[in-house]
Amino acid sequence: MRNLIHSITNTIRDIARNESGSAMTEFVICLPVFVLIFVGINNLTKLQKEGIATKIRGTQAVWREAIPVQKGYDIKHMQPTIAGALETAGIWGQTSTNYLADGYQTAGAAGLALGGTVGEAYGMTVIIDIFADLGVPVLQQTAPPVVLGSQFAGDLVDDGLFKPTPPGSGPLAILNVILSVAGVKQAVGAGIRYGMAEGSANGGVTIMGKHFGMEAGYDVLVAPKPTDELWTVAVVRLTMESHKHYSGMLGIEFAPRL
Repeated sequence: MRNLIHSITNTIRDIARNESGSAMTEFVICLPVFVLIFVGINNLTKLQKEGIATKIRGTQAVWREAIPVQKGYDIKHMQPTIAGALETAGIWGQTSTNYLADGYQTAGAAGLALGGTVGEAYGMTVIIDIFADLGVPVLQQTAPPVVLGSQFAGDLVDDGLFKPTPPGSGPLAILNVILSVAGVKQAVGAGIRYGMAEGSANGGVTIMGKHFGMEAGYDVLVAPKPTDELWTVAVVRLTMESHKHYSGMLGIEFAPRL
């Protein structure tokens, strides 16, 4: 009996000391953790790659809109009132949560529509002053005033909607008035382009039956169009015709005086 008990005790002791198979047990316990980590890394990689790809497509879209403006004659970017109105509609037509930036941009777009380039700068300055009065941190508070030294300079440079344009006399003066009223004089003579180009892209990834949507949107101020200096000279010449002192100095007549 004593030998039997001793034999059973030794057997139990041998079983307790035997470590074969313990590695398999640890592997089985850790395997689900490693699988979860691998799947998580794989899914995060998919999200990151699709996010980067969506941003790239959005960037490509905005430049597809911006580059042709610099090469063509799209009226919506040659006329400040049209460009400002479209820019305002575009700002509030997009999905955004940055209302401070949207308000600042809208003020500039509205100023562009009403007052041209100077109006755009003034509109942004007004908003900056309002923010400063409310205690919102801003980079600057007052923009330097734009001073045009003569009526001729104003007629040549001012691209606002309500700018005064001297009528002058003769066909060249009439053509100058038409260009001024149409608001395209600066676009023709200096290649100025107004407004912004916008581009956006959508994407998404489906992970474990759940779809994660992505959207990237960008905008950029359009660049001016390189213009032949002959157009610049022609616009300046037309502008001179509406100002009698310059017109008299040039001495160009289309009909003999009576």
